[in-house]
Amino acid sequence: MIRLEKGEEIITSILEFAKKQTLSFSSISGIGAIGQMTVAFYNLKNKKYFEQNFNESLEVISLSGNLSNFNDQPIAHLHIAAANKNFQLIGGHLKSAIVSATLEIIVETGDKTINRFSDQEIGLNLIEV
Repeated sequence: MIRLEKGEEIITSILEFAKKQTLSFSSISGIGAIGQMTVAFYNLKNKKYFEQNFNESLEVISLSGNLSNFNDQPIAHLHIAAANKNFQLIGGHLKSAIVSATLEIIVETGDKTINRFSDQEIGLNLIEV
């Protein structure tokens, strides 16, 4: 379990935790509040992410994803769904987010080492199975 505080960046904090705990594979879920985030949508046709920034108070409805390894380093693959003050949902592939109050994260660890490889056809780092 990780509890992030105001001002902490989500991905950076999760990766620091993973390095300290020497995690090789974990499932991530979380809820809380953020004040800014950058999310992305992957365009498979041109193999590029389209990013959008949001600088407003948002309630994290769901943070989900996993930790694995890429080039012997932990990598977080996270998606987020967050609601604004008008109860509109915003979401996508999480690029960054800053906690505005708190964020509660559950980390479920596995006993396997899961690695990623770069798939040139798709343009993404995929899990080796």
